[in-house]
Amino acid sequence: LRMTKSRKTEITVLVAESHQGKLTDMEKSLRRAGVSRIQRLESIGAFTGEVDFQAKGKLLAIPGVAGVEESQAIQLPPPDAEIQ
Repeated sequence: LRMTKSRKTEITVLVAESHQGKLTDMEKSLRRAGVSRIQRLESIGAFTGEVDFQAKGKLLAIPGVAGVEESQAIQLPPPDAEIQ
């Protein structure tokens, strides 16, 4: 039996306008679906968190989820770097 380590991916979950008043329920649903390290971004109606890469698709089935995007890493040059 071979054990495979699941790959966690950082995500942003966009909440439908119809569910903006139900963010606590949405957070509970995301946790049940396997999302961890959840941060609620109330001002923009979204959540960030981590989920197993393979489970990302099932989040779209949660009522009120308008979209799921994989977070992108952004790297800025140091302040003393030359302007390009």
